[in-house]
Amino acid sequence: MKRHNSYHLVTILFLLVIIGCKTGVEEVDPGDPVARVNDTYLYKSDIANLVRDNMSPQDSAVVVSAYIDRWAKQRLLLERSKFNLTMDTQKDFERMVDDYRVDLLTKAYKDRVIAKKLDTVISAKEIKDFYEQNIQNFKLNEDVVAFRYIILEAANPDLYTIKRQLSRYTDDDRELLNENLSAFSGYSFNDSLWMPPKRIMNKFTALNDRQESRLTRKQSTLQVKDGDSTYLIFIKDALKVGDYAPISYVEPTIRQIILNKRKLELTKELEKEITKDALNNKQFELYE
Repeated sequence: MKRHNSYHLVTILFLLVIIGCKTGVEEVDPGDPVARVNDTYLYKSDIANLVRDNMSPQDSAVVVSAYIDRWAKQRLLLERSKFNLTMDTQKDFERMVDDYRVDLLTKAYKDRVIAKKLDTVISAKEIKDFYEQNIQNFKLNEDVVAFRYIILEAANPDLYTIKRQLSRYTDDDRELLNENLSAFSGYSFNDSLWMPPKRIMNKFTALNDRQESRLTRKQSTLQVKDGDSTYLIFIKDALKVGDYAPISYVEPTIRQIILNKRKLELTKELEKEITKDALNNKQFELYE
């Protein structure tokens, strides 16, 4: 036990010396090692970025100690694996590592080139054309509704009038509601957005399971009192599972599909261009 405690004391003191360059203590040469596993060394320069100026010596010691401990365990496991895995298995893993490295580098390069060339502007016509050409792929797998709502004080003397304005929603109604916004603790008149009833239930926790079925009744107003507040929810429209999804509901998905197609086309062009240049410059040859 005493030996164990002495080890930790020496470790902490050693780490504090290492961290000295961050706290004004004599700087250790960047090439000096701080740990060794067989023939592999961990150098001070490898851990320099772990310690920030706002760290106390104690916190720095904990961070560096944890890193060295993790590094040592990884190196020891690696060394042990070399003795316990066959050469064929090791070669397979080395090939996988090389392939992964190549994939990372080439992906980073392609992403950078594509980011510069990619046109991210997608017109409403493109979205509409894609929607119409692929309408069969846009059937709903859950019910969705379009709605508008108002949250106001339950004691509001104009509650009945506001409820009628929200459901009728003529030009005059819209104007009057907008003039009265200060009386609402929450509202949304954007009824072109679609949402599954479950999400509405999560949004308005005052609703209960019995009221969920009422959220799919077209052209109906749901009035729910919750303490000192009243929720007015007008269901403008509702669609069922199997119906075609409204274009506004799937627009984000369509945008992403179009962008992905553009990225794929740019990637093919880049690969084709690189291969052509390499052939022309004798950097790439095919042998029969």
